[in-house]
Amino acid sequence: MKANKIVRFSVQGEDCFTEIDQNIEKSQFTKVHFKFYSNKMNTHGYICDIDVLKKYAPTIAGKPILARINQYANNGQGDFAGHEYDEIAVGFFPLKGLELTYEVGNDGTLYACADGYIWNMYYEDVINILRDYGGVKGVSSEVLVIDSDIISEYEEAILQMSFTGVTLLGERNMQGRKIKPAVKGCQGKIVDFSISDMQKEFISEKTKFEKVLYSKIDESSKDGSFLMKNEKEVNMAKDPKDETVASNFDKNAKKVVEKKVGEGENKKTVVKNTEPKADDKKVGEPKTNSIDEKIEDVKNDDVEINGLKEELKAVLDKCEELQGENDRLKAENEDLTEYKNEKEKQDIKKKVDIALNNVAKVLTQKQLDDFRKRSADCSVETVDSFINEIKAFAYDVKDKKGQKQADLMRCSIPVNDDYSQKESDDVWDRISQKFN
Repeated sequence: MKANKIVRFSVQGEDCFTEIDQNIEKSQFTKVHFKFYSNKMNTHGYICDIDVLKKYAPTIAGKPILARINQYANNGQGDFAGHEYDEIAVGFFPLKGLELTYEVGNDGTLYACADGYIWNMYYEDVINILRDYGGVKGVSSEVLVIDSDIISEYEEAILQMSFTGVTLLGERNMQGRKIKPAVKGCQGKIVDFSISDMQKEFISEKTKFEKVLYSKIDESSKDGSFLMKNEKEVNMAKDPKDETVASNFDKNAKKVVEKKVGEGENKKTVVKNTEPKADDKKVGEPKTNSIDEKIEDVKNDDVEINGLKEELKAVLDKCEELQGENDRLKAENEDLTEYKNEKEKQDIKKKVDIALNNVAKVLTQKQLDDFRKRSADCSVETVDSFINEIKAFAYDVKDKKGQKQADLMRCSIPVNDDYSQKESDDVWDRISQKFN
């Protein structure tokens, strides 16, 4: 039996990468810019001071980018889920060379930001999902809270923490429930995804056209073209080694032809013997085409270039038309979204007001104001849960005080006893009931 042969390869520093194209290395990753945490209170009641955020934001270095892909979501196109037990690492934040930045939102929220990388060769589905959603997806950080301080019944300040990863979020979790990011505004955005698919298609077609156009123009610089032949004839006349050709050119008449090529005006001198002699054949120069044929060739090239220019103009006009339609649809969508959001806000406010009015006699004004302030973060999906929280809190307060709140839905309706009793058949009884 032959023993297994072990082959060992030594690695000498960074020299092994000297012959590898850096573009090949970069093509294995997609760079994503993450806003991964902020100083704003999250939906779990945790708040992080700016100094604490800046102190512990560097712990994101070397941590994974996580995702759980639901291939049946988004009408079968696929989407991410939420924080799932079987989520996996699809990328990473570099351990060395990580550059942390801080961005301020329109509402003054400070976001900790860093660039992470997704493995293209292993998780192409992740890249496709990001691009399907315009290159942007909501994210939620996984944080290990080491030390904290309770501020109030609903607030807790983080004093010490460590980031353990960042999860890419979809529209719904694996149970089909709508996902709301724990920290509003946190997101991941592909760095090189700055143009629309329509613009990409136009650029691709434009590039193809330019290759054809430039190849036609560059033909004038190739050996054997009309211009090169003319230059050869001039150089032959100036060659001191060929006295026979030089004398023939001196004796014969010369003709100059000027022709504009493209947009620049290049003057080329074509020297032609009006009466070729037998001595000219010694040179071995092949007989050139007539000037008329050469001019006709240039005209044909001009016609083809003009045709390509017309095609480009048509593509540009179509692109402009589609861009205008796209802008109109975007504006219309923004108006509808704004109307929808405003209507939802009104409905949420109405529901919260009714719930607070029902417990106004149980809670203090400060408690009511606190709930009203927190209701600003409610959405259509979370308002019912928030109202249940108000009711539960009011029940606990009432139970501690020993109060019993009237059940307004079970108040009895007053009944007129005069009509509830059956009249007696005896006249004296009726008189007694009336006057006693």
